[in-house]
Amino acid sequence: MPDFQEGYLRFCSGRNVSRELKQPLAYVYHLIHTWPVDLHALKDALVALMAFLCETTNRTDANCRAVDMFFMMEDHWSVWWDSLPHDFRELLDDIGEMLHDTFGAPKIAENFASTPEQLKDRAERLNA
Repeated sequence: MPDFQEGYLRFCSGRNVSRELKQPLAYVYHLIHTWPVDLHALKDALVALMAFLCETTNRTDANCRAVDMFFMMEDHWSVWWDSLPHDFRELLDDIGEMLHDTFGAPKIAENFASTPEQLKDRAERLNA
């Protein structure tokens, strides 16, 4: 059965990925896997995850790529976010599709409102 640890080890255990990333990422994963999903808690957890990536020491290519891959690859998710409201689904999809461009192609990330700062702002505006 897919689980958080499988995805975390696969995508977030690289040598330059912050170990402190595990806790906020695990919390978002847990909330998405809880039924019914507590949208207020999920919103707060997404804001916290993006705030983590906005911190100077954590705003790294390795961390952004790890989070992007964690959300993009489906094989460690036993549920998907199809049942969440549209704005939540769109944000989660963009985390897993555009966040990795923050360093390699910053104009692309900015164009899709998918830098850590832009994703944090979008998370703060979620209707929970």
